[in-house]
Amino acid sequence: MIKALFWKEWCEQRWKLFYGSALLMGFTLIGLRSRLTPDEFIVIFASAGGSILMALLVGMGLIATEKSEGSLAMLLTLPVRPWKIFAVKMAMGALVCTVPIVGCMAVSLAVAGGREISAARIAMSYLGGISFGVIMLVWMVAFSIRQPSEARAGLVGIGVFVGWIFIVFLFVAVFYKRLDLVLWGLVITPLGILQFAVSGGQQHNLYLSRWAMMIQAVMLIFLLLWGGYRFGKERRFKV
Repeated sequence: MIKALFWKEWCEQRWKLFYGSALLMGFTLIGLRSRLTPDEFIVIFASAGGSILMALLVGMGLIATEKSEGSLAMLLTLPVRPWKIFAVKMAMGALVCTVPIVGCMAVSLAVAGGREISAARIAMSYLGGISFGVIMLVWMVAFSIRQPSEARAGLVGIGVFVGWIFIVFLFVAVFYKRLDLVLWGLVITPLGILQFAVSGGQQHNLYLSRWAMMIQAVMLIFLLLWGGYRFGKERRFKV
């Protein structure tokens, strides 16, 4: 049954993987070959921008599509625990978010590795982008489970991202005289991971510390558990 669920999710999500891979890898290849802009700009856009794009594209249709098509109630009647269905969906979503960014990393290393920026920095930038994309996907899905359409799920994802930015600006406004406290705005939001991608792993500030990674890991586990719990409550869905 689990294999059947994976196959179902693959059939539904594979077009996003192919579309995202073609779009992002094509942009990366053309940008690095043309050399109209510095290599670093192309790498940052592909890693950071690509991770945001893929998280929104995948997250808005992972569960909302089932609701809008009316197939969610039937899916939850299968002889499989709801949390396993949710886990399959999240695993496939994470895969679809990750593969295009990995493809961009391979293109960047093959075309521009060591040319203007080191291969290690390129790899670290894309690894940061992959991490941020998966984290954003989890946040988006956890908070948009009850949304009845892809459009509203997408708005929730955008709202989550804007909320992170608001928290960082709030820390800047309140603690503008204390850089060490301002950086806690990055620590408690996933934007620290995004900054890691943008900097290519070159910035070693507070948000890259052991505490930052621990906070993000705990929040991610909590959101997965919370999302799985909400997914299993069929009576909460209006299908």
